[in-house]
Amino acid sequence: MQIKVRRYRLFSTLVAAFFLAALCTYAIKTFWPSSESEQPSTVKAGVERSPYSPKSHGFKLGAGELFVQPLHASIYPAKVERRWTVSPLDLRKDPLVSLPVKPEPKVARALRIALTFDDGPHPYFTEKLLQTLKAENVPATFFVVGKQVELYPGLVKEIFSQGHEVANHTYSHRDIRRLTTPEIETELDQTDLKVYAITHQRTKYFRPPGGQYDQRSYAAVRDKGYEMVLWTSIPEDHLNPPVRLIYERVLKTARNNGIVLLHSGVRNTLQALPELIVALRKRGFTFVRMSDMNQEDFHKLVRYPRPLDSGPKVSSLSQQ
Repeated sequence: MQIKVRRYRLFSTLVAAFFLAALCTYAIKTFWPSSESEQPSTVKAGVERSPYSPKSHGFKLGAGELFVQPLHASIYPAKVERRWTVSPLDLRKDPLVSLPVKPEPKVARALRIALTFDDGPHPYFTEKLLQTLKAENVPATFFVVGKQVELYPGLVKEIFSQGHEVANHTYSHRDIRRLTTPEIETELDQTDLKVYAITHQRTKYFRPPGGQYDQRSYAAVRDKGYEMVLWTSIPEDHLNPPVRLIYERVLKTARNNGIVLLHSGVRNTLQALPELIVALRKRGFTFVRMSDMNQEDFHKLVRYPRPLDSGPKVSSLSQQ
């Protein structure tokens, strides 16, 4: 009888021990994960959890630290919501871990614009104009008329000595469409010789009076080696609009690698110029001469800004 009691007690003890072990195992798995793979998932729904973890690499992370995915994270496409930082010491342990790279700040592109003045030089107005440009440190291009050069050679010399560019605007300011090819060549040559006698430099750029040309006259100008230049902004200051209107028209049409057509003998233009220069600079524009323009964009933007029906075909980007 005693033997049976002992056997029953032993059996009961074994059963109780088995159930106790099972209960402990369940409790450990539920409330105390034994490995990183058994922790509650922190990844977004539908995304497989990455096997790469800070614990697997022996990192000791403090509260609020951020763990950064390795450079070869493409092997582990999971996007884990919880992240930690890595200290420099940890980087020595694992060279595959990299710190976030600070993006470089965007640098604003430099904008260029050329101020050009036609029909000069003029006494008084051109002198005041040069004073304003010198005070503001602004280079410009002057499309001079040959007859005016004859009358005021000293002003042409002053224009050139201040670093401005001198260009050709014919000798007598005539519509080149109504001239024969030899007459066009004479108009160009006479002005060029007058300018060369003062500056010892040949004129390279040409603007036809009124911007008028056709296929034949354009070919004649090109055959003489000139680059025909018109404009991208024209405030029509030769019609003597109010100062404010000149200012607003230029700002409205200002563009990168643009050319502003102004006239050197207009009082309102002279008054609008200082404020106009300040406003364009605030918009990021740098003032250049025609020869300083971006040559890659020059032919697209300014060679034919206002084509005639019989003139060369151009893209709509150039039309005014």
